[in-house]
Amino acid sequence: MKKTLNLKTVILCIISFAFLTSCTKEVTKTVTVTVTPNYPIQGLWIGKYTLGTSSDYYSFNIKQDGTILVETKFQGQQQLATGSWTLTGKQFITNYSIIYTGNLQGIGTVQQADATWDSTANTLIGTWKNTLPSNGVTGTLSLNRVN
Repeated sequence: MKKTLNLKTVILCIISFAFLTSCTKEVTKTVTVTVTPNYPIQGLWIGKYTLGTSSDYYSFNIKQDGTILVETKFQGQQQLATGSWTLTGKQFITNYSIIYTGNLQGIGTVQQADATWDSTANTLIGTWKNTLPSNGVTGTLSLNRVN
């Protein structure tokens, strides 16, 4: 009977060992993912433009349908313009015509802005120039997306 008890104990130990070693251990790992926001180009952009040593307010309201509304100040007078825009990769180009100025000077002037779009930093940084009349008037622009 002692041999049977020992044999039962040995068999029980072997079965217990086999059962315990065949179990899997669950490991939970936490993974942190940082998502960089990617904002669309459409929306309201506000910043400034330079002309020589002076600078003033500049804004783009970039519409989803390919149109743009531009508002700025020149020599203390509000200017409004309408036009179109394109985006190729990160290169943003817009052409627009001035339709209103507070002093009526410059109506019909066509300008072009060429900027690099940074969708993470929400910036448009580049240059602008008169294209009609093509008189060499040019400057820089820097805008931030506000919505």
